[in-house]
Amino acid sequence: MSNQVENYLTAFNEADSLAGNLKRIAASIARVAAALEAGKMADMPEVWPNREQLRNLVAEVEQAKDRARQLWVDVPADMKPRLPQPDHAGSAEPAARAFRPSD
Repeated sequence: MSNQVENYLTAFNEADSLAGNLKRIAASIARVAAALEAGKMADMPEVWPNREQLRNLVAEVEQAKDRARQLWVDVPADMKPRLPQPDHAGSAEPAARAFRPSD
């Protein structure tokens, strides 16, 4: 596999992982909010991120996605159909997430 593909996949996987973390936090917040709105006792997570941590995570996700987009340009055209596109980080199908640089 070419260095361009390996570099891209490393960046994509980082963006995908960070976006997944953000989605899990958002889903947890949404579950608690829905329970509270329904007048039920919510199962509260042990640890909540503070405002600054959330802002930093959002910025990290965007930076990682930007890095993947930049590296996508260098990926050989014949490889692109087999790889997850940079804007799919955080929403990639499990098969795409399983594709690692060592494959």
